[in-house]
Amino acid sequence: MSNYNFKFQIKTKIKFGRNKIKELPEILKSKNKKRVMLVIDEGIKKVGILEKITLYLDDKLNIVSLTR
Repeated sequence: MSNYNFKFQIKTKIKFGRNKIKELPEILKSKNKKRVMLVIDEGIKKVGILEKITLYLDDKLNIVSLTR
């Protein structure tokens, strides 16, 4: 029997548009989330998106970011 047999399901809500990053703290607070894991690539980091995200979440959450 393979260890790679599994079922994965996730509900994903995508918000797109100008200044949506500013909504992150309230969204996470409403879901009682205190930790966030961000998985990004080097391009996201280079254009400053990671910096913007951490600006809005800094001091509110425990942020773990992985750059690949």
